[in-house]
Amino acid sequence: MAVSSTSSGSLKTGVCLSTDRPDNPYNGQVIYETDTNRTLIYDNSAWVVISDPSLLSYSGTGATVTADAMTVAGENVTPYTGRRNVVKNGDMRIAQRYTSNTHGSGGGSVYWYCDRFRVHNYIWTSGGNVTTSQSTDAPDGFTYSAKWENGATGLTFASGGSQFVETRLEGQDVAHLYSLENISVSFYVKASTAGTYTLTVTNGSTRAIQKKYTISSPNTWEKISITMPMSSGLSSGTWVTDNSTGMIFAWYFGAASDRIGDDYVDSWDTRGNYHYLTSDSVNLATIGNSSFQITGVQIEPGDKATPFEHRSYGEELALCQRYYQRNLADGDDAIASGVMYTSTTGILSYSFPKMRTAPTITFVGSGDIVTGGSVTGVSSSAVGASETQLSTTQLGVTTSGLTAGHGVVLRWDTNYFELSAEL
Repeated sequence: MAVSSTSSGSLKTGVCLSTDRPDNPYNGQVIYETDTNRTLIYDNSAWVVISDPSLLSYSGTGATVTADAMTVAGENVTPYTGRRNVVKNGDMRIAQRYTSNTHGSGGGSVYWYCDRFRVHNYIWTSGGNVTTSQSTDAPDGFTYSAKWENGATGLTFASGGSQFVETRLEGQDVAHLYSLENISVSFYVKASTAGTYTLTVTNGSTRAIQKKYTISSPNTWEKISITMPMSSGLSSGTWVTDNSTGMIFAWYFGAASDRIGDDYVDSWDTRGNYHYLTSDSVNLATIGNSSFQITGVQIEPGDKATPFEHRSYGEELALCQRYYQRNLADGDDAIASGVMYTSTTGILSYSFPKMRTAPTITFVGSGDIVTGGSVTGVSSSAVGASETQLSTTQLGVTTSGLTAGHGVVLRWDTNYFELSAEL
């Protein structure tokens, strides 16, 4: 018998060498071989390998893979397990606010279209109105993209003007990226004009880097993969690790001359002069009937981009609702319940999925206060939130002619109400 007792200080029961297995194994017996690191089970008449680290290794032309490390074309790549993509709604499936909207002249505003992605429509003096939408034009493997387009006349920017789409990431979601040598940014893009474009990344306040990429053909979906240095950016500045803004990734496609410059190309530097679009980039927004679309956005650890990490619709929606929730009117359902504090004031409790911070709550349209057989209409101006927490709030409703102490519920009949805890 090859297996000895532990009292002698030698091998433990079930542990042996591959050359010295048990002489009379029983059906279902499990052993671990110390020289091969394999685990085997005896199945009636033969030993069957159930764990073998050598199966996790591969060595071939240009690549070597083991359980602990991977080398591809001479470059070390650290395997990363768990969820890779730190971006929410990178496939643009969630659009709680609207699927299409047109923004008037002048700019100076921020517009959300697909959740977690927003267009900065900054300061232009003339040109065709800008339209942002969740588009069904998408590359293979995707259903939606986020689309920006302008009218027949290109935009004329005022000082400080720009057009770009950005996504903001919480510090606690990207803190694990800070110490890495490199991270990978990949996305699918389609634009009406081919050429050089700029992805500008900041830590939200003090540091910035510009990475250029090329769109080879107009009006054609292309996948872009960018390797971006990370740890070198931490030499100065503030890099937060809490629930405030940790990093901002912005895809620029238009800017005034005072927002164009090459200060941060390929390396992190102090963000001081607000140059975001590189000098050789296409100033797409100044060209009439232009469009810019993006989807499949993935930001992950390491030097190599991996295939897009698809998540279920329900999971993606829940991730987005940490920042924004829109509830469309449904006059049949009670949204909050409480009691009439006086004959004119109702105090109601409303609960919602937990958000990043205590949200700002806005009612648009009108609803009803229902108590017993009585239904009394209320406008949005008559409803206000107070003592709002991460997942609960107290609603005060002003009405008239009701009875103090009676139970009430609030229904919302027209338009919507929203909760916002955006970065």
